[in-house]
Amino acid sequence: MAVSAKDFEWSNLDQDHQIRSVLDLFSELPFFELLTYSELDKLEHIVHIRTFGPGETVIRAQAPRLGMYVIQSGAVHVVRRGRDEDSIIVGTLLPGELIGEFSLLDSSPRSSGMVAAEFSTLIGFFQPDLMSLIDTDPNIGFKILMPLTQIMAQQHRRDMQDLRSLRRQLQEYDKTQNTISTAEQ
Repeated sequence: MAVSAKDFEWSNLDQDHQIRSVLDLFSELPFFELLTYSELDKLEHIVHIRTFGPGETVIRAQAPRLGMYVIQSGAVHVVRRGRDEDSIIVGTLLPGELIGEFSLLDSSPRSSGMVAAEFSTLIGFFQPDLMSLIDTDPNIGFKILMPLTQIMAQQHRRDMQDLRSLRRQLQEYDKTQNTISTAEQ
């Protein structure tokens, strides 16, 4: 009897071929674009790989930030608590996307939780790993920190634009409320 990919026991036979190597994945991410192949190879040897099952918590909201993750395979839901304490999915991250890159510099509590939407493999790179790397090879550390600071600067600019927009909206709302209040008198 021939075994086919439709047989349940063998349905994931080629799954390993679908999961890209850390080196291949990192080489295509803008976050690591300054690193050479040999530097990526060094990085590949210090990262941590973990697989999460569907519905398994990847990151708890309000937990201290310990490091960043890259989704190697699967999908991860970004969740927040609603007013009634139910979890609300506010986004879904897919392979190649980063989670928590700021945690390489800041260990303040995470604002959102993450839950595996399906079987998902994540690559973890933690703050102590970065500090050790900076001690042993400052050039690689710099090449990781440089894009990180650029990402932070871009995020800061977006946040400031959003803040200015909200301020304008609030001023317009206040004007409208003052006009209504004056008309009622």
